[in-house]
Amino acid sequence: MRENNGLENFRPLRLMVFIVFVLFPKIGLSQVDQDLKKLRIKREQLEKKILELNKSLNDVEKEIRFHEANLLRKKLKDSLITTTIRSGGKIKDGPHPLAKILKKLSEKRKVVVVSYENDYFKVCLEDMCGYINEMWVSQNQSTKDLIRSAKISQFTKESKSKKRAKYKSVRTYYRGPKGGCFYYNNNGKKVYVDKKKCY
Repeated sequence: MRENNGLENFRPLRLMVFIVFVLFPKIGLSQVDQDLKKLRIKREQLEKKILELNKSLNDVEKEIRFHEANLLRKKLKDSLITTTIRSGGKIKDGPHPLAKILKKLSEKRKVVVVSYENDYFKVCLEDMCGYINEMWVSQNQSTKDLIRSAKISQFTKESKSKKRAKYKSVRTYYRGPKGGCFYYNNNGKKVYVDKKKCY
């Protein structure tokens, strides 16, 4: 009889172990599955919204470029430099090779030239303005003059900044015994300056 009583005590324990290890995980997993489904649905909704917003953003950017081109064309009406772009030219949003391509031209197009920098012309079509590498532009005397003046302007800016840098790097400032700030000029004489230079 004692053996039966011992086995009878283990039956409720077995039932509890069965419930804890077999049924509870399934209940917990079903809740996790439901949570995952909800999160996946939410992710899909957010991805759709992102796509819609990106499309809207692209539409707004096109509209901005269109209005900028019209505004620029009105400003430049009197001093237009016009030329043509060969088929295959790519209008970009910046004057460098890695800039975003706004439009690839499938045929020869007449454009208004606005400026020149870093081997790129800023040009305006009927519906947008952007940059195109000079190799795609049919050059005339006006575009050659624009390139020449832009390069001279660039050289002048660079030489001025180099001169400023040269003078800044030559001077060493010293603090005097009474707190004054000075440097030695080319003749070896002290030149006093604002105290802020010595900090």
